[in-house]
Amino acid sequence: MKNSINILGCLAVILGQFIASALQAQEYSQDLRAMVQEQKDKADIPGMIIIIVDKESTIIEPFGYANLETRDKVDSQSLFQLGSLSKAFTSLAVLKLIDQGKLSLDDNVSNHLPWLGFTYADKAVDVTIRDLLHHTSGIPWETIADIPEADDEEALLRTVETLKGQKLRFEPSEAFEYATINYDVLALVIEKITGNTFENFLEMNVINPLGLSHTSIGIPKDSAKMTVGYKSSFFQSKAYQAPVYRGNNAAGYVISNANDMARWLRIQLGQISNDLSEQIHQSHMADDRVAPTNLSYYAMGWEVSLRGDKRVFHHGQNPNYSSHISLLPEEGIAIAILSNSKNEMMSEIAYQALNIIKGEEPDEERVMAEGNGDDKAFSVVSIILCIYLLIMTVFLGKTIYDISKGKRHFKAPTVRIILSSLASVTFCIPLLFVIYLLPKALGNLNWDTISVWMPFSFGTMVSLLIISMILSYIVFFVAQLFPEPNEVKRELPKIVLFSIITGISNMVVIFIITSSLRHVMDLEYLVFYFLIAMSIYVLGRKHVQTKIVRVTQNLIYEIRLEMISKIFSTSYQNFEKLRKGRVYATLNDDVSVVGNSTGMIVTIIRNTITIGGAFFYMATVAFWATMLTLTLIVSITTFYYFVSRRAQGHLEIARDTRDEFMWQITGLVEGFKELSLHHGKKKGYHADIEKTTGDFKTKIYTAQINFINAFLIGESSLILVLGVVAIVLPSLMPGIENYVITNFVIILLYLIGPINELLSAAPSIVQLKIAWTRIQKFLNEIPANYDWAASALREPVTSVDELKIESLSFEYQAAVDSKPFKVGPIDLSVKKGEALFIIGGNGSGKTTFAKLLTGLYAGSSGHILVDGKEVKNIGEYFSAVFSPMHLFDKIYNVDLTNKEDEVERYLKLLGLTGKVTIKDGHFSTTKLSAGQRKRLGLLQCYLEDHPIYLFDEWAADQDPEYRNFFYRQLIPEMKRNNKIVIAITHDDHYFNMADKILKLYTGSPSFVSNNYKVEDVLVQDVN
Repeated sequence: MKNSINILGCLAVILGQFIASALQAQEYSQDLRAMVQEQKDKADIPGMIIIIVDKESTIIEPFGYANLETRDKVDSQSLFQLGSLSKAFTSLAVLKLIDQGKLSLDDNVSNHLPWLGFTYADKAVDVTIRDLLHHTSGIPWETIADIPEADDEEALLRTVETLKGQKLRFEPSEAFEYATINYDVLALVIEKITGNTFENFLEMNVINPLGLSHTSIGIPKDSAKMTVGYKSSFFQSKAYQAPVYRGNNAAGYVISNANDMARWLRIQLGQISNDLSEQIHQSHMADDRVAPTNLSYYAMGWEVSLRGDKRVFHHGQNPNYSSHISLLPEEGIAIAILSNSKNEMMSEIAYQALNIIKGEEPDEERVMAEGNGDDKAFSVVSIILCIYLLIMTVFLGKTIYDISKGKRHFKAPTVRIILSSLASVTFCIPLLFVIYLLPKALGNLNWDTISVWMPFSFGTMVSLLIISMILSYIVFFVAQLFPEPNEVKRELPKIVLFSIITGISNMVVIFIITSSLRHVMDLEYLVFYFLIAMSIYVLGRKHVQTKIVRVTQNLIYEIRLEMISKIFSTSYQNFEKLRKGRVYATLNDDVSVVGNSTGMIVTIIRNTITIGGAFFYMATVAFWATMLTLTLIVSITTFYYFVSRRAQGHLEIARDTRDEFMWQITGLVEGFKELSLHHGKKKGYHADIEKTTGDFKTKIYTAQINFINAFLIGESSLILVLGVVAIVLPSLMPGIENYVITNFVIILLYLIGPINELLSAAPSIVQLKIAWTRIQKFLNEIPANYDWAASALREPVTSVDELKIESLSFEYQAAVDSKPFKVGPIDLSVKKGEALFIIGGNGSGKTTFAKLLTGLYAGSSGHILVDGKEVKNIGEYFSAVFSPMHLFDKIYNVDLTNKEDEVERYLKLLGLTGKVTIKDGHFSTTKLSAGQRKRLGLLQCYLEDHPIYLFDEWAADQDPEYRNFFYRQLIPEMKRNNKIVIAITHDDHYFNMADKILKLYTGSPSFVSNNYKVEDVLVQDVN
């Protein structure tokens, strides 16, 4: 009886443990399913299955479909290709032969394959079996592209034959580089030793002895259970029958199901005894002869983590299948994931699954991969190219229509047009090279291989790129041969098209920046494509802006000429009826507004394309998050629109007031004699002008304040949107990953500039509308009654007794990649014969202050006074050597007549005799060292002979001798010549040569304590 009670007690304990284990497994199984389902949906994986084993239980969780067309669901019997997980099987086959004494790890491959030779540094080298197993052979990764598509018995031999005379990346055993073909060489060695096919040997000596009854290599045991493989195509999965690479079976084409994988995991953990236990243990031994890669060593078909958990793992990926296995031998836990699509999610899902199983919190800093990130990028570019092609087709259709209607006529190409066409074709060559390099950039592969491994959208994108280029040239040549007669109509479509190109290239820059977070290509290619996209953007924008300048000026010229011609066609009697103020204002203000608006229109087009494309791309990453962000921005734009409409009324009244003001000025000029006769008349007229000017000021002020308020609210709202995305969005959408937030923040930071430009264009749009209406109304009202075709003022440069600055400050606008800061306010004065040194740390604003001082930057506030008077063209008083500096070959703005002796004296003084000569106002060369170039810049300062000299780190590039010469002799000589000398310098050994020292700094005030007068300036960080 007592024994019975003991037995029942033991059974109760066992049952209790079993129930507790089952409940625990059920709990994390629910969390696991939720996580895997979320990641599966995000990556659009058709079907997958996850297998988890521990010491007491096995969990198999299927997801999705084995065949999307027939809607057959994945189950534990569904077969998947294992990809590179196959290498673990091959390594056991090799270790089996070693155990039988037929092979050694240190055998040279040439012992078994005498015809297979390798070279390194033009010398023959031996590769061992150990090197092949550990990927330390030096065979490059890109040899995967040489594996032939084949399904015959000679496929393996032909695969290995591609390595004949292969140049190795490094000497064997010296480093690690993963090359899948290493294991194909091992398979051929096995065939040579055993006289059997590799597939048969693996099945008889590894697969069958381990009891993996559903596992095979190359061909499934039950084709009805084989899942359909998929790869991405325009945001969805599409069935893909990948080529057969029988010669690569040993490295990537073992086929298995979840039941066998569960057994395989337990075998790897040592939980099922078998004849290969010793070999399995050996295959997990890390190769520490070489440096680890990504915090792991490679073993034999496995990787061994160095992160502390001693995880043994491996990824697998074929063109249409993906897989992953992670083993935790010490904890007795293992996980395998099989899927029937090529994606990057398997290892990340396994990582999260292990955290769930072990009850650990996920690593928030870990960036999750995008399962179909490549497809998203290629799809977005393809859609953009389709839009571009549509626009080009419309433009071509319009051109053909005009030709058919006789609006355009054939014009024989001129030499200029021919050269322009040849230049455009030449420009096409680097673009074709960019396309040609894509396989290399995306994986160091060839076109055949890349078409197999990349999403379908990649091929579509490349085709559309080429078609876009061809169609662009067709449109270009047709437009050249049949030009639009009106220049504005002829050039404006080109400007718009180039604006589209620059907008697209700007978007590509964004894509490249965000793609760099996912490391989709090597650094050199990433930099290359970034520079190409940026160059297209810069060159395209330069071309557009150059065209805009030309079209703008021609448009202004034509409108003014039309108006003047019409006025000239008016009799004096009728002309008297025109208010002259209106003539002045329309000819000058309104025409300029219309002419200059072309640049604004192009900016709107370019920025709209950039913003639209960026949001389209963001929508492919996270649709609802994008909709929320877009809603906020549309709300800002709508608010800004209504504020702009309020301001329009004030601007229209101000424009009417401007007419009145110009009429009164005309009266002042033409009637000053009459006004001068009587004090009362002069006083009354002055009161009228004062009232008109006040009204104009009030209306302009009110309108501009409205725009400023709206702009500031808009800009603040953009920053608020950024904060919402970075801070609030993760709380509103807990499932959103960190990489999505990171992408959004980067893109929004990039878009702040274009969005602000669009918002800033609102006043210009309103003014354009007003100006265009006024011009048309004026043209219609000019009373023409018969038929009937302009000077530069330069402020003279005078000597300077004192340069004075009062409360001068400058504030940088916020940039995408840097903090804004403010220089000033600054108060100082320098008299002739004095030297001012500007000092301070890097980034303190010294160069900014120099540009502000010379008029290159407009101050936010304050004044620059010369001899007590404020001047506008302050730069005319300066001769300067900036850092970095540019030297023109020609000396401008200097009359060198009868100055040969003076030039020679300066060349000798600066040590440039024999290195540079000046003839006909040109330097013989500017290809000099940095120090010599700065001396040449100083020579130009001497020749310009302006009263103020400014030197930005002039001595920094000089040798010690010339540095001392500059401070000890040249500066004192300049002072004796009554020049004001301003020098930016770090050379504290020479501070005693200054009369005044100005220190720029960030933070609290700092003083230079010496015997010289010190000006104290704070460079204040706005933030």
